[in-house]
Amino acid sequence: MGSHDGQALEIATESVDGMSRLAGWVAHEINNPLAGMQNAFTLVQGLIPTDHPHHKYVAAIERELARVAAFTLRLQQTYRYTDGRTTAMSLARFIADAIHALDPLHAARNVTMQVDIQPSASGQMVSGLLLRAAIRHLVQHAIEGAPPGDVIRIAVWSDANHLWVSVPKYELPEIASRRATAGPPGLALQLAQRFTMVLGGITDTADDGTDTAVLRIGFPLPLDTKDTA
Repeated sequence: MGSHDGQALEIATESVDGMSRLAGWVAHEINNPLAGMQNAFTLVQGLIPTDHPHHKYVAAIERELARVAAFTLRLQQTYRYTDGRTTAMSLARFIADAIHALDPLHAARNVTMQVDIQPSASGQMVSGLLLRAAIRHLVQHAIEGAPPGDVIRIAVWSDANHLWVSVPKYELPEIASRRATAGPPGLALQLAQRFTMVLGGITDTADDGTDTAVLRIGFPLPLDTKDTA
């Protein structure tokens, strides 16, 4: 990696770290007053009789408070990449961590995650903030586009030059049905592509041999782990 590429990597890593810290701070600043509002509302709602003409708004307020709480949780878990771990880990653990970070999102979308790590890639030891972020947002893009109840197959393999990660290619549903997402339409894929590009990788569309289109990202081997969280 040349000096220019090294500088781009450093800048991108600092940006991702900053975004991670910002997401954590925003979630914290929302959650503190939100907890106070929820506690106060719990005390007040019992004083509103069921025959009051505006009692219907009690349930509406509860729903909106729950919605804000769910959003801040997704915000923090989707965009918080730094967790204090700086050592390399097995690829299986690395992928599992990326999926676990999106637990609230795929639970809300009611989809199931299935990971298939081919023997060609099973021995890889990986780390890195940008690599983690790229994989996470590729998976996030698939979750946001998958029909409810679908099974999302994440395939991981390697060839002579790249470590590949692929997910099914979905079209994003209408915005009106996307309350369970943690960002505007297409943002997750844009971030995955950007981080992959900085790492010297590629993003493309292919098929998995069964006429199913997949989105895949390839990271050059050997993996550069200097962008460690």
